[in-house]
Amino acid sequence: MDKPSTSRVTRAAVAAAVAGAASLAMAAPSSALVPPPDGGGGQWANYPLLQDMYGTRLGDASTVKAGMSSLSDQMTVGNITSSRRRAAFFATLLNESRFEYSSEQVGATSTYRGRGFIQLTGYTNYNNAGNHFGVDFVNYPGRVNDLAWSAKVARWYWGVNGINAAADDLDMGRVSRLVGYAPSDAEDLQRCADFKRAMKVLTGSVPTGVTCLRH
Repeated sequence: MDKPSTSRVTRAAVAAAVAGAASLAMAAPSSALVPPPDGGGGQWANYPLLQDMYGTRLGDASTVKAGMSSLSDQMTVGNITSSRRRAAFFATLLNESRFEYSSEQVGATSTYRGRGFIQLTGYTNYNNAGNHFGVDFVNYPGRVNDLAWSAKVARWYWGVNGINAAADDLDMGRVSRLVGYAPSDAEDLQRCADFKRAMKVLTGSVPTGVTCLRH
């Protein structure tokens, strides 16, 4: 079952974001290369780095910072450590949860509504994740967006759906399809622009040959 779209952007905003990502000319900041100071997070994901990428689009600062260490640890576990994989993962989480580990799907009331860094949605996903970790997410769905589990669930979902391979191919359209939100060209383009912005910060340039729309 597809996830609902979480994007609130207009097509005009998407076009502006795509143009902005393509025109960035800054060098990769030191936060992309050096572990942050205490409280900033971890080697792969940290608050200063995400601020360089996405500025005020991040969620509540204290909540985002609280989740960075576990997120970085799970990126190591899931081998989400190359620039392409990190950029795809970051673009996804920005649009799914604004990097708030405790995020819940806005306006939804269903038991298995979107929760956590990657907005795990639906009974099947809750059940499968619970079976994998040996945790009862079906009867206790609120555990999915607990600090102890949110990053682990996001890493599991990313891995079980083979999303690293799509990121390696610069195929954000396939990343979006595998993540599974409701089809939306506007959201596909927004996430693609966010991928390019992350690549610019991480590597100093935007690669050619990025596929933006799902197929």
